[in-house]
Amino acid sequence: MVLAVVVLSGCLASSLLPSVPPASPNQQASSQTGIKATEGMQVVGGIEATRDVQAVLAKMREALGGNQRLLDVKSLVVEGDRDGSFLSRRILLPDRIQSKNAGASVINTFTLDGARYSQVPERDEATMAGAKKNTIKEFVTQSIVLLVRAPSVLKVRATLPKSGRAGALIVMFTSTGGFAVQVEVDPTTYTPQAYSYIGNLTEENCDEPPVVTSATRRVTFDEYRTFAGIRFPVVMTDTITTPDGRAFPVPLRHSVIRVNEGVTEADFQK
Repeated sequence: MVLAVVVLSGCLASSLLPSVPPASPNQQASSQTGIKATEGMQVVGGIEATRDVQAVLAKMREALGGNQRLLDVKSLVVEGDRDGSFLSRRILLPDRIQSKNAGASVINTFTLDGARYSQVPERDEATMAGAKKNTIKEFVTQSIVLLVRAPSVLKVRATLPKSGRAGALIVMFTSTGGFAVQVEVDPTTYTPQAYSYIGNLTEENCDEPPVVTSATRRVTFDEYRTFAGIRFPVVMTDTITTPDGRAFPVPLRHSVIRVNEGVTEADFQK
């Protein structure tokens, strides 16, 4: 069944949200992404948001292991499988990711090194352009759902829509890449529970998504485990829903996670 999402402007009453102090020098330094905040907004961890929304993001990071601990992460190695097929990601914040997956008896490698992109095996120009967009989308999504951060490759804004699944706090992360990531958060513990993709946005526009959108892919976090003091989802279900309402759940697992180790700049050079 397709998840319908109604997005309204504005955010929850500030009295319902935890207060957050101005970003400390350490927080400001750790969130440098080259993104200048819009008037009335703050940029923390690469995410632009109002003060009230930043308070929610800080609570989410606290729930996963500590606000400053997550802001201080410089690199991640994540390995696992999607329905039995190998996948891995090497992330070096703020602007590098290498993603690998097994397909058709070959390991596909997609590397974003700042503004430079390469992949193995190489394909035609149009296919590689699409793969680059997907790699950037994956970079933004994984940074958001694992660290409540955003890389410098796109501008990302967080808002709090007033509607969503019953019993969940909804945080919408809209990007200038033509997509948004909707994260469902436990309103008591502030632990992320699931995320969905919202597509068909205008590129280069970081405003809220259209008034009515539809998510056809939803990933639930079924089990968490702690690595280096940070809680990461290790058992997930990735459900694709077709336009006619058929749902196809696929198991997704993370078996290896390394924080601030096992990644160097040389990994991203062609």
